[in-house]
Amino acid sequence: MGFYRNHPGINVSMLKAFGRSPAHVLAGFSEERESTEDMNIGSLLDHKVLHTDYRYTTSPFDDFRTKEARAWRDEQKERGVTVFKQEDIETVEAMVRSVWRHSVASNLLRTGKSQVGLFAPHGDVDRKGLVDFVPDNVPFLVDLKKVRDGSPHGFRRQIGQLRYDVQAAYYRDLWRDLTGETRNWAWVCVEAEAPYAVSVYRLDDESLDKASLTWKKWIADYVACEDSDQWPSYNAGEMATIQSPTWILKGDVYPE
Repeated sequence: MGFYRNHPGINVSMLKAFGRSPAHVLAGFSEERESTEDMNIGSLLDHKVLHTDYRYTTSPFDDFRTKEARAWRDEQKERGVTVFKQEDIETVEAMVRSVWRHSVASNLLRTGKSQVGLFAPHGDVDRKGLVDFVPDNVPFLVDLKKVRDGSPHGFRRQIGQLRYDVQAAYYRDLWRDLTGETRNWAWVCVEAEAPYAVSVYRLDDESLDKASLTWKKWIADYVACEDSDQWPSYNAGEMATIQSPTWILKGDVYPE
């Protein structure tokens, strides 16, 4: 994992930030920035399902108001150990049970390699990616996601908002460029509240191909920004004409 993080290549998170504006990628912006607690729960879920390296413990203290409790908490942090409440661990364990009870999800995640680092050039640009899981038994690349709403409508909205389509196409293409093999992309989604519903989705080919064009354009534009050392925000600093949302334009007009 350390080698991946230290590798200077462009990753898909950088490209998605660039898709918002060049200034955002320069500032290290992320659309998917979560609270520390949410991130920790996601990391614990990865650990328990994908068997990733992760050190954690529960606190022997009810809170961290005392000097002794704070010293213990700080010691765990220095050791790289994440401290969880017992109820959070129980929530993650319920999510894990739900994943393994789902026939499609469990088949995708049964055997294979987790946290697979991918590195390949695109022209003069170094790319990198970290795939959650590469199954041995089926030709997929799998992304395990903790989600608020795993319904078809809810997750489709997240695909648009967080550009998961670009993520899927980027990894599909990166794998193909490295191995010559085209794999499908699958999301295994699990909600973090009871009943810890699980859903599995693959992205259709039309969406993947369109998203592939998107990440390639973003890389070309990124290189242009690097060459010029210009990282503009919205509309390249120019005034733009904007339109009301479609639902307003299509709605009824109520005269005075």
